[in-house]
Amino acid sequence: MKTVFVAALLLVISNSAFAKPRVGDYVMYDSAYQTSPAVGNIPVTGIFRITAHDKASGLYTYSLQFGTYAPVVETKPLSEIQPVSDTKKTFNECLKLGGTFEKIVVPLGVFDTCRINEIKNGSVSSTWSAKNVPVAVQLSYTGSDKSEAVLKVKSYHWHK
Repeated sequence: MKTVFVAALLLVISNSAFAKPRVGDYVMYDSAYQTSPAVGNIPVTGIFRITAHDKASGLYTYSLQFGTYAPVVETKPLSEIQPVSDTKKTFNECLKLGGTFEKIVVPLGVFDTCRINEIKNGSVSSTWSAKNVPVAVQLSYTGSDKSEAVLKVKSYHWHK
């Protein structure tokens, strides 16, 4: 279960675009995990938080945590956390990027979004970006084993 949640929340890092983060910035998601249709959804809260920044090396440390599981902590350069484009650009260039426009409801509110799908090794990842929110408002991951995770933004604090 933890593996699918980590894969899904890593979408936050790889597919969401953020303004340059500061220590303490976070994104909190309401999450649902399903190992199979017979099992049903298991609700879990996920949080991504910037915990340290070494200005000399440019490295950021962040943690990913789901419910009561121990957090996954990693240190990487910003270039590996923040892609070149941003959520506003993704929204504005949605069709050019192969995305579709969708209106979605998440705990944070109702948003017009651009949905981008990515298929890798039999797994499907989807990211919903809204024009005026600096983080992905919804993420989903379906593994090749048919396990699923859906993360819907609940709250965030991200320096602009």
